Amino acid sequence: MHQISMKQTRFVQVLIVSIFLVFGMAIGLQQLSAQPKMTLSRIPLEDKLYEPAGMAFRPNQSNQLWVVNHGNDSIATLTNLGESNLEVSVKSDAYAEHFLAKPTGIAFGYDDTFAVSNDSINELRGMNFIKNPERNKNFVNNHFMGPTLFSASTYALAGQTKKYLEDWPQPGNGHDPDRDLTLSQGCPLTYWNSSVQQCYWPREGSHLDMLHESPLAMGIAHDKGNAYFLLDGCGSRDSNKQCLGNGHLMRYDFNRDHQEGNGFHGDGIVWRYPEIDFKRDKDIPSGMLVLDDWLYFSNTGMGKVERIATTEGNVQTIVKSWSDQYDKEQVGTGIISWEDVKSVSMDGDEPEAISNWVRTHGDLAKIAELGQAWIPPMEVLAEYSYVYNVPQETFISENWLDKPSGLASDGKSLFVADYSSGWIAAFDLKTAKLEWRYQSKLNSISGLAFNPNKSHELYISDRDTNSLYQLKWN
Repeated sequence: MHQISMKQTRFVQVLIVSIFLVFGMAIGLQQLSAQPKMTLSRIPLEDKLYEPAGMAFRPNQSNQLWVVNHGNDSIATLTNLGESNLEVSVKSDAYAEHFLAKPTGIAFGYDDTFAVSNDSINELRGMNFIKNPERNKNFVNNHFMGPTLFSASTYALAGQTKKYLEDWPQPGNGHDPDRDLTLSQGCPLTYWNSSVQQCYWPREGSHLDMLHESPLAMGIAHDKGNAYFLLDGCGSRDSNKQCLGNGHLMRYDFNRDHQEGNGFHGDGIVWRYPEIDFKRDKDIPSGMLVLDDWLYFSNTGMGKVERIATTEGNVQTIVKSWSDQYDKEQVGTGIISWEDVKSVSMDGDEPEAISNWVRTHGDLAKIAELGQAWIPPMEVLAEYSYVYNVPQETFISENWLDKPSGLASDGKSLFVADYSSGWIAAFDLKTAKLEWRYQSKLNSISGLAFNPNKSHELYISDRDTNSLYQLKWN
């Protein structure tokens, strides 16, 4: 067990201030002394959204908003948002059935990469294995699911011109040309791996990496490097490996990626926070964001917004790395396939490899002590740990806040949306004091995004109407 501590003295616990309604409350709008004038308008998108969920503005790109579509496993990109020359494109990865499956959240991270959370148990909706029918039983609905890492510049490019074969290409096979193809023989420079002097064409779509410890994930937030926090709605498993629903917070560090479409995950680091409870509410996305060493998240099923200190807690490693060559918090490209690791004889997602790794590198006494709280890993990793004694606070709890969903911030205020009631509110980040509250009259708010290029502008995704709205105030 090792200790992580705050980089600076932790803030004194926030006192949740009770806000009393003043007289003269207008229908749909709570009259506060600082209540600004609000304007809500719908963005005309011509059926580009399909059950829209989480959203994020792409860094260093003027007014470019990315919206994940939970309903059809795609991402809508809106460029020049708020301008007369708005451009909208919708793209699906060639293997979105697994790598972008019922997405709920999106967060941009290191060097124009982004990660998504997937509200899926690996249904592979729409897929039917013909050449390998056993995979309909062993792979479909097997809960082999988690967050996926992409590059914004290459998302949905790899494999887009490839038609599905008679069957979905199996993991590890894909549609690669011969690896012995050299640069002079036609290997594109983009896919040339100089470290091993081989050509690695995209196999399974455009994803850069994926880890598989959290089906039914409802939100995601970037921490640093290639590390992300995630809300796991699955929790413990029963004897049939089905989710029990006692969800909790998780942290994923992809470490070095495996390039587009490959499959090495052995440098991934996964932390579970079993004391930070999270309750999933059906398929309602739960907003998350990291600000000043605090992680804020909508605990949708519990009707409140909470926060934790991201750099505090005791990390207890349950299963150590299978290898001594992996450090934490690395970025860039590393090993791209298990077959390139000479010291192992099987892929890290094979059941025998996983059980051998746990048996030889795991803390077996701690695993026995955990009992049902022990959630066996789904693949061989560089570290699999549980984190305890993390400071946790309820930041917002209001009688009108029933199912908090979207979260956003401008650095001074925390914006919160309630999924079903339509309320959108702003709270002071230092005091948790209610600053304003607005009734949007929307019945399925699934995401919020603050425009970093404007001072008072929020974007709101509404699931049931497949719509995007702009909220401005002064």
